[in-house]
Amino acid sequence: MLKTSMRIRHNMLKARIKIRNDMLKVSTKNMDNMLKASTEIRDNMLKVSMKVMDDMLKESMKIMNNMFKASMEIVDNVLKASMEIGNNMLKASMKNMDNTLKVSMKIRNNMFKARIEIRNSMLKASIEITNNMLIASMKIMDNMLKASVKIRHNMFKEYAN
Repeated sequence: MLKTSMRIRHNMLKARIKIRNDMLKVSTKNMDNMLKASTEIRDNMLKVSMKVMDDMLKESMKIMNNMFKASMEIVDNVLKASMEIGNNMLKASMKNMDNTLKVSMKIRNNMFKARIEIRNSMLKASIEITNNMLIASMKIMDNMLKASVKIRHNMFKEYAN
């Protein structure tokens, strides 16, 4: 009878160890799967945020290029107009050359200054747009990373419960 009870005890102990080992394997496998899933979610969110950032950067570069082209066109037109005005005034004022020359030079200088101011303000605006888009994309990426960390944390919290 003692042998039988010892054998039963031994078998129960072996069964408990086997059950514990099986449960440990299952929980380890579940943890690995959750880790893989959360890593995949984080990677996907990072890819999405990088794509959003790239798209926003491309758009801001397009806007900047278009604004620069427009400002250069305006500059060219202003310069052509000032040259035409200057030439016409020079032709018309051969009698009164000194006064006319001074006026045409002032007009040219003012138009040149206006051209520079227009170009500078357009460049500032395009740089500001680019900066705002970059800041927005960085905030989006930061929020997505925070969300992935929260998801991972909640998954582990659920698993722990």
